[in-house]
Amino acid sequence: MKSSISLSFSIAFDKNDMTGDMNKDSLEARISGLSFYVDFDNYTEYSIEGGYLKAEPNNEHDPNAIAIFHDSGKHIGYVSKECILEVKKFTDGENAPCLIYIAPFIDKEGEKGLKGVVRIFRYYDGQADYVNNMMEHFINVYALKLKDELEEFEAKIQEKYESLLTDSPDDEGHITFKGVPLNGSIEKVRAKIMNAGFDNDGESLTGQFAGLKVKIYVGENEELNHVYSVIVVSEQERSWESLKSKYLNVRELYMRKYGNPTTDSRTFCAPYYEGDGDELEATENQKCLYSSKFTVPGGEVSIFIINRSVMFNFEDSINKKLVEEDEEYEEADDCDEDYDAYDDI
Repeated sequence: MKSSISLSFSIAFDKNDMTGDMNKDSLEARISGLSFYVDFDNYTEYSIEGGYLKAEPNNEHDPNAIAIFHDSGKHIGYVSKECILEVKKFTDGENAPCLIYIAPFIDKEGEKGLKGVVRIFRYYDGQADYVNNMMEHFINVYALKLKDELEEFEAKIQEKYESLLTDSPDDEGHITFKGVPLNGSIEKVRAKIMNAGFDNDGESLTGQFAGLKVKIYVGENEELNHVYSVIVVSEQERSWESLKSKYLNVRELYMRKYGNPTTDSRTFCAPYYEGDGDELEATENQKCLYSSKFTVPGGEVSIFIINRSVMFNFEDSINKKLVEEDEEYEEADDCDEDYDAYDDI
């Protein structure tokens, strides 16, 4: 793999310090703070790029901090604290060029994230060919590593959305949730969902769904004694960034399987707007209209942001038609309507 990356060296080290071992004549260090400087949802180029390190002696949090910048000047993150002393020793405290390697991963809670390292180089006086060969060598090493990590990431995404998405409808054409048809009495459906790995918490069932801690509510028509919906509500989030990320993650998973949503909204209603710092308050006041609806086998699945949570609404097409008008609920599509599905909880 040939590269167009060109690193700029400000100082030259004595060639007698060169060992001839590429692993010793360069240094790898972990990047910290990626999530603060690189937006996963807007980051699509997983690759090996050129960059540089820059000491920040006036950093108010840590005067030993070493910042990492892309060649474009974009701040990527920092050298992790456990690597700082080794990096300073290797660079003699000077700013230094590096390769930046960034790859996606899935954490223990099933959330997407970015991880990365830098490979730092020295220029040894009169050894330009060796330094170039060393750089090409590590570009190839990281390219192979990136290929493996992307394959692992895609496999985990596949595993995650297979566990999230609705199963095939039952023989009568009813939508299913975790393999349970949304048909029959509420007692019957709740019991089957519990058998699928959820706990009884009184009015709701609790457990893990799509990597989220959730509560599950089963909706029925009391007169007909027929279940027609399952509502899944995640734990409340403490930040808008985290809440939005979880919503977009599950939306992406459904799009992978079912294509574009039949309805899709991502906006706020006055006086709120994204970026005002009050996004969570907007979700509590039903002024955040983030919602997507998907047509799936046997019914529809809607995903909302509401009251600091991500909410899923699984609706069975057959039994929904049997629900009386005063018990029907619809997804809110403007700022004057309520989220009736949430009101039923």
